[in-house]
Amino acid sequence: MDVERQTAAVDSLREWSKWSIGLGFLSASGCVFVLQGGVPLLAQIFLVLAISAFAASVLCSILLLRVLATLVERLPVQDGQGSPGSIYQQQLLPGLTVARIAAAQLLFLVLGGASFLAWIVAPLF
Repeated sequence: MDVERQTAAVDSLREWSKWSIGLGFLSASGCVFVLQGGVPLLAQIFLVLAISAFAASVLCSILLLRVLATLVERLPVQDGQGSPGSIYQQQLLPGLTVARIAAAQLLFLVLGGASFLAWIVAPLF
């Protein structure tokens, strides 16, 4: 992976993270608004889970944006043999890579959406 491709990958991930922050924040805010209106206990549980998952997604996105800013300064990243490597495999801490933060970001966003949908569907059962 050369410098241009690494830069494109960083830019793409950065743009997605910005969208994810906006989506997660708006979704969590909407859930809080609904929760304040008074809902049954089961609905409260799903809404609190959705808010928590959306908040975790936003935190992962913020962390990822911070990591990407640091990563840009080190481009081109190289693997152990000195050839260009993937930005996604860059380790922040032992076992914590850019790819794992990005996966957690998406996972929490999906869990938030699933909890929100469960809140919508729960009264039907």
